[in-house]
Amino acid sequence: MIQENKEEYFHVQFSTIQNQQGFQVGFIVTFSNITERVVLQKKLQHLASIDGLTRVLNRTFFMQKAQAQFLKFQQHGGRTCIIMFDVTGLRV
Repeated sequence: MIQENKEEYFHVQFSTIQNQQGFQVGFIVTFSNITERVVLQKKLQHLASIDGLTRVLNRTFFMQKAQAQFLKFQQHGGRTCIIMFDVTGLRV
């Protein structure tokens, strides 16, 4: 849900209401605002994919993206090539 240029996230849960004979007579719909939790989760994912010192995307981020891409290639076919450079020993 987007309201006033602000995204909000809700968890929606449906529960049935039964009478004494066990027949369904209605529903209870519960909306829980989980926006704070989702925002925090996104921040944590961002922090987990960046090196704290250099502020560059880290190996974990690369491996997740590479694995997702390889799965696409397996499912749909295609060719790929990976070239990696280790710049840790590089001096300017």
